[in-house]
Amino acid sequence: MKNLIAKSDCKKTVKIAESVVKKFVQDWKKKPYFWSTEADVHAELYGRIKSALARWKLSQTPTYYSSYMEKGQCEWFCRIYCKPLIYRKGGKYCFPDIVIKKSEKICDVKEGHNEPMIWACEIKYANEWSSLINEHSLGEDRKKLEALLKMGKEGVDCVCHLTLQRLKKGSGQTKILNINPMLKKGPVQFLEDRNKSVPMLKTDCRRALIITKSKTGYRWRRLKINEK
Repeated sequence: MKNLIAKSDCKKTVKIAESVVKKFVQDWKKKPYFWSTEADVHAELYGRIKSALARWKLSQTPTYYSSYMEKGQCEWFCRIYCKPLIYRKGGKYCFPDIVIKKSEKICDVKEGHNEPMIWACEIKYANEWSSLINEHSLGEDRKKLEALLKMGKEGVDCVCHLTLQRLKKGSGQTKILNINPMLKKGPVQFLEDRNKSVPMLKTDCRRALIITKSKTGYRWRRLKINEK
């Protein structure tokens, strides 16, 4: 496989993707009911990242897949994928929410193996009627991303985990989860005991967390979000 994208463009790709995620969080905090479900967030971020990379001519690549294309045939492929099939070690596989692959002129990846990836993102979105964030789901997402970082050429260079949590205004009971990851080893903890509920806040609670990690990074890094 011949890589067409320079290291500088790989870094630019990651920087662009992360800036798009941060801008989306700002927009979400202003309009927390605009995106109803987690799938809506997937679609929104996919479209924004694709458009942002297109402005830098980093969204597509000409590729020839030797396993199923005619010799000499080369077609344009988008480098941004939503829920692609990604293989893991030990025969396992997963479907990361958003993946950006590297540009390959000739790709001869066989079944059960991956094309090199620059960036992968997992998203968790909890609101009054959508999916719930819990200790297990957050932990599984981060284990999945860390496993992809350790897969060498068939893995990913950088990963991002976005967590959004919205609590409605008014009275009632709900579980509030501490979405901050522990920098040391250990599970994500609830602010209160998992079997208990705590009173819902009197005002809207819009909580967001973006954390990233790379092959060269030794721990999760929190991205600062401008509160505007």
